[in-house]
Formats: sequence, structure tokens, C-alpha cells
Amino acid sequence: MQPDEILSISGPPGWKFGGEEGDVVIKSAVYLARNFKDYRFPHTASREEAREVADIVCGAVKPLFPEVVNLDDLTALDMQVLCDKRYISRCFIKDTQGKRLLLKNGGKDSVAVNEEDHALISFKNVGLNFSGLLEKAFKVDDMLDESAEIAYDDNYGYITSLPSRMGTGLRATVLLHLPALSYTKNIKNTTDVANKLGMDFVPLYGTKEKEWQGNLFLLSNHKTIGFPEEDIIKRVENFAKEIAASERRGREALLRYRKEMTADVAYRAMGLMERANMLTEKEALDGVSKLQLGSDLGLIDKIPNDLFGAIYTKSRTSFLRSVAGDVVKDVDHLRAVVVTSAIAKMGSGTDGDDRSRKKAN
Repeated sequence: MQPDEILSISGPPGWKFGGEEGDVVIKSAVYLARNFKDYRFPHTASREEAREVADIVCGAVKPLFPEVVNLDDLTALDMQVLCDKRYISRCFIKDTQGKRLLLKNGGKDSVAVNEEDHALISFKNVGLNFSGLLEKAFKVDDMLDESAEIAYDDNYGYITSLPSRMGTGLRATVLLHLPALSYTKNIKNTTDVANKLGMDFVPLYGTKEKEWQGNLFLLSNHKTIGFPEEDIIKRVENFAKEIAASERRGREALLRYRKEMTADVAYRAMGLMERANMLTEKEALDGVSKLQLGSDLGLIDKIPNDLFGAIYTKSRTSFLRSVAGDVVKDVDHLRAVVVTSAIAKMGSGTDGDDRSRKKAN
């Protein structure tokens, strides 16, 4: 997979509605952080150390990850696109020296080299499905351990750059679409319960409610010390199921008591997404979230299960600038052009004035 291929992929890896709990859960992922004993963490390492670490990791896992992206070969804008597409974190692009991105399976399998840790192993599945992910991550871990000694302490477990990752070095995450819980103001209750269970539950974008985009939320374990890897995943998985059940109850309440209003919200969003001349990032994501809810409730025609991911990518300013180059003057207008085009391609029933509408009553 070449850099231009990654930049042209519509949605982030694993972003598709489907599979178990697939009406609420977009994807599941495991992240395993590992460091080598004889090398400093990336943020304090010399350039020579960073290159040596990159050589060790790439050499160890090459049989599994033949596709290697050298961040030195990318522009600052290219790296911003990869951040927005959830391939890498923002800390990954501060200094590209010795940093590599190893990919497979359309990016759902990856190893980020010299991010916050020497190696961040990642595997993703569509829907709520952690099956096989941990085993794949352990296989990569074993390959690294055969190449160089992994940093480990008998009392604290695996040594990582962030104290919150000490122990197993595992972070299990679930990305959820929660429009009903957002509309019914139940997100705070979910956050409070997650904190009591030792988990993090945060919006994908924004810290304040008015800044949230697309009603997207991330659930993950907070601590990695004192819990076996399998238990961490099970705890996250079980709570994700509870959140999904609460979201469905909220959707049923909307359908029962606010059906016409919810349908109106979906149709207004459709009108905006079809006809807008200007769109902000928030407007685009909020709009496709409303379409997804209307589709899931049967209030509008079914939309493709990968539309959310496609709109997510195409609405990012970094992606639009990478496509249009420096000549683009008005990003909000270009975003509207790209989004309305994507909506028009959904097919008959959603394109133009002849689209068929489902009755709200």
C-alpha cells in the first residue's frame, strides 16, 4: 500500500456499520504498546536510536506487514490526513525521524513505529468484535521479542512511555454512534458509570457538548495494571453492550414519542447534505449522523453502511486540501461540493427531488 493509496481510501480503517452490535458500534480495536529495553523512549531518543529501533521493528514483523510507509516521505499535509483518518496520532507527526507506519488489511492491521512507544501494535474489526485481535497482537509481540529484549519489570509489567499504559500495555477501544443518548442528554450518565468502572468514555471530537461532532464516542479501558489482557477486553466489551442497549432504548423512545420530529430532523439533514453550498466539518458529521439515525429507524431510505466513514474522511479539512492543493480558497464550499456529490451517488431514492420518502406516521 503506497502513501497515495492510503490518502485516497474513503473511510478510516474499520469504519463501517455491520457485524455484532453493528447498528451502534462502528469498530473494535486493540492497541498493544511495546518498548525495547536498551533504547530510550522516542521522545528522548537520538535520531540514530530512532533509526535503529525502526530497523529492528521493520525487520522483525516484515513477514506480516510488507507495506511500510516512511513518514519522512510524506508532506506535513499528508501526515495530517493520516491523523484525521485515524491511522496515526497527532504526536506521531511532531518529528518524523525514524518513524514508520506498517500496514496490512487496508490499514485495519498496523504497527506505528516510534510514536509514543517504540511499537504500537493495532488490530481492528468492524462492529463489536474483539475475536482474534488479541491473538494477532500477541503474535506480533512475540516477533518483536525475538529480535530485541522487551522492556519489562517484574512488579509493574511492560514499561511504557505513558504511566496509564504500564502493566499489560493494552488499550481496548470501541467506537460508538450514540445519537439517541446525545439527544436525550444521557451521555453524562454513561460517562459517570464508565468512570466508576475504571474506563474512559469520551467524545471523538470536542470536550463540550456543543463541540461534539457526529455523536461519535470512544470507550476504552483506563488502567492496564492488575488486569489480565483478556479481562480488560471482556470488561470493555460488556460495557459496550450495555451502552448499545441503552442507545437502542433511546431510539425506541424517539420512535414511539417523537417519531415525526425525528423524521423531520433526518429529512432536514438530507436536504442540507444534498443542497448545501457551504458546510463546516461539524455540519457534515452531524448531518450524516442524523441520516444514519433516520436510516436505522426506518424513517428514510436505507443508506450505505460505509457512508458515515466516507463523509467523515471527505469532510476533513486536511483531506480536502490534499485533494485540491493550495489553490482551494473556500474549504467550506469545497466540502459542500464533495459531500453533496457523495450523497447524490447513494442511488435512486436519495438523489434529487424524485427521492422516495418513508412516512413518519
